[in-house]
Amino acid sequence: MKQDPLLFVIMSRRKTTDYVAVFKEMLRILVKELGLRTAYTRQIVIRGQIRQLMALPNLPAAHIPPAFEKLKATCGHCPQLTALTKYLSKTWVFSTSRPPASWTTFKRSIRLVAHRRLYRHQTKVFKSRQEALQEMWCQYEQTERMSTSEYLRRCSDLVDIFED
Repeated sequence: MKQDPLLFVIMSRRKTTDYVAVFKEMLRILVKELGLRTAYTRQIVIRGQIRQLMALPNLPAAHIPPAFEKLKATCGHCPQLTALTKYLSKTWVFSTSRPPASWTTFKRSIRLVAHRRLYRHQTKVFKSRQEALQEMWCQYEQTERMSTSEYLRRCSDLVDIFED
């Protein structure tokens, strides 16, 4: 019998933004459950690896599996990171029910939820992130200007799983 995380069962829509939100929330929960929160806050290497995993939805769908495999190869030094990449591999990256094409945000606008309720500074942050992503999309599409690894590293600078 196939089992899906409860968050998928209660999703009202099957939109990319919903999948990305679930992806990020599941990562946040797993980081806490696997005991990686302290390592995330204290170890730059682990924080960088987790943030790059969080940035995977920013890649084109076809680039997600090879980028994930490259990241996974760098996580072998930490059993908790290995467990995290095993989960991501099975549930997200190589899933037949949720292939990367269903959750990639490459060249898609960031959805602002309840725009009127957002504080002014939050709106500015989202807008600046969107502008930075648009610029990186252009540079990434011109592959001679930016590699997949560099693109993913730069996207990871825009993501923090413990920010609210």
